[in-house]
Amino acid sequence: MRSVNSIRVIAQSTAVFAILTGVAQLPAFAQVVGSQATGTLQFNGGGTNYFDPANGFVPAGFLNKTQGATVTVDDPAIDFGFKDGANTDTADITDTQLIITDVSVGGAAPFKMTFNDPAFDDMTLVSSDFPTFSASLVGSLFTFNAGEITRPGTYQAVYNVRTAAVTGVPEPGSVALLAGMGVTGTAVAVSRLRRRRK
Repeated sequence: MRSVNSIRVIAQSTAVFAILTGVAQLPAFAQVVGSQATGTLQFNGGGTNYFDPANGFVPAGFLNKTQGATVTVDDPAIDFGFKDGANTDTADITDTQLIITDVSVGGAAPFKMTFNDPAFDDMTLVSSDFPTFSASLVGSLFTFNAGEITRPGTYQAVYNVRTAAVTGVPEPGSVALLAGMGVTGTAVAVSRLRRRRK
């Protein structure tokens, strides 16, 4: 009977040690806020990136005004903005959503927005009132294409963002501390069993 108890205590101690040292880790999910996202805005299939402030169409108040076409995603800040005499186009990335908005004074030419962020794993459409649009996610690159808009108004597409699962790795100091706790716990359990035998 005592040998069965000894085996049980050692097995339980080993399981606790594995959990404490991270051998049996559960996946965590990356956060979008704080990640690096690169955005582009192009009209009529053109090559100019209008989210790049060097092109002169990014107003104050958007992260890409001061950070350029690659921003550190922040919430509640709006990450990407563009404004000319006809349209204001924005892209707001949060920890859970990507919100693309076009405020049109008299219509808009077809445009394409892309966002490359290593935290992106999946995008699910929540709603859109763009007359015509398409979207895709390939790897971490999300592409949104909007067709021509012929009437003034505010148009918006909202996507839920799912982030990639990541496995955390404990820092070396924590592993040593947890390993010491596991070894100490096992030694105490074995010592108690020996005392019971006497």
